[in-house]
Amino acid sequence: MPGPKHIAGIYETCFVAAETTFGTPALSYPVGTDAIEIEEVSINTATAPFDRADKHGTPGAIFGGENKWTASGSIKKYILPSGTPATNPDDIALFTSGGWKRTVSSADTCDAGSTATQLETPSHSFAAGQFIVVAMPAADQAFQMRRIASTNANDITVTPALTAAPATGAAITAVILLEIDLARDDNQDSLTIHAIGNRRSVRGVGCAPSKTTIEMGADDGALMTMELIVAKAREFISTALNGGIAQAATSATIHNAPAVASASGVKATVGDPQYAQIDDEIITITAGGGTTGLTITRGDLLSSDVLHADDAEVQPYKPTQTTAGAIVPSTGGELFVAGAKLHADTASLEIPMGVAPQAPHFGEQWSTTGIKFEANQLLPVCTIEASADAGADAAGQQSLYLHADTMQTRAASEVFMYQGSTAGELFGFRLPSARLATSEISGSEDEPTLSMVWSAKTDTSKTSPIYLMFG
Repeated sequence: MPGPKHIAGIYETCFVAAETTFGTPALSYPVGTDAIEIEEVSINTATAPFDRADKHGTPGAIFGGENKWTASGSIKKYILPSGTPATNPDDIALFTSGGWKRTVSSADTCDAGSTATQLETPSHSFAAGQFIVVAMPAADQAFQMRRIASTNANDITVTPALTAAPATGAAITAVILLEIDLARDDNQDSLTIHAIGNRRSVRGVGCAPSKTTIEMGADDGALMTMELIVAKAREFISTALNGGIAQAATSATIHNAPAVASASGVKATVGDPQYAQIDDEIITITAGGGTTGLTITRGDLLSSDVLHADDAEVQPYKPTQTTAGAIVPSTGGELFVAGAKLHADTASLEIPMGVAPQAPHFGEQWSTTGIKFEANQLLPVCTIEASADAGADAAGQQSLYLHADTMQTRAASEVFMYQGSTAGELFGFRLPSARLATSEISGSEDEPTLSMVWSAKTDTSKTSPIYLMFG
């Protein structure tokens, strides 16, 4: 049994795979290694009826017909680095098939003579612009993330400065760097997403992230919410056999026809088969969706073809999940604005991907046939909440001074933050060129709060306005 007879959210799972062609399923069935840990996942479908506008002698409206089907989705989850430097997180497809491109830096060790800004290495292969994670002396924070500003024969210069010089032999570990792919084509990247619960599954195809929100620094791990454009979706509701089926039987009758989506009708994709499970056997429904009579293939995905009794449950196929990853706690990390450390409470990012649904052609059933780019809509925004502390100490620039300075100069600044303190379990972001949009101080004089909103733009080099780092 997959759980209680009612649909329970605690049993919800999610599987994500990259599509080769927009709107064509990566696979007709979910794969255990494509699983991601989620807090919430939703794929929704809707259609809006329209009324006839012609006069018919009475005040009452007459139903006209149905409009095109629409679909949308979202995923909320913890940001979960793999736990191993340079190893992709489970959800990397959400990025690499969602408008981001990936690179990864090298790893090395520190030689004698390393300082807080210049790391001596035996023979490195680093490049300017990459990120690294450096092991720090025991008295300092365990691991710190930094950007490589420049390189020479055997040394690299990092920015901002580390809090101390690393010891001889200290580890330099690799960082996965994600940047917006400014050269991506329409419909270049898309995903197939299976959202599977205990008695219901929904598969979305042609899924493209339209906006990503990231929350860091709170009394929780780093969190991410992705809003999704979805081209098409198909739903499967748990049902039961209406009459048992013998071993090797290639047809079955079910109690509820709407439980299985039609292969050619609404809430279906391209007529590919649906995978279901009866007891421990996995079957493929090849025809008959939308009716009580099904044509099936037996013993699929290495399962055994066996006899099934009347009223045996026919449920969505859900493989065993294979996941890994570590929560990114707020007990470690740093935030820098214009190279100066800022004492902050929380930071949040909104990253609109600058894409919108592509309108369909005449005669199509679904309202989205692809994605298109919107001019000047790739506008990441970072909101920083901090105590408006005017005191000065050795830890770095205080928020109130930053407020006063930026309110006057309005100069473009770099905003860089990472969270975590263990190699393989860090996450960060960088805005190379951000301008202060608003800066407000509120609350009493005893404990005023500063809220700064930074708007990131592509600089004159036409590079990515935002970078994400797993280190």
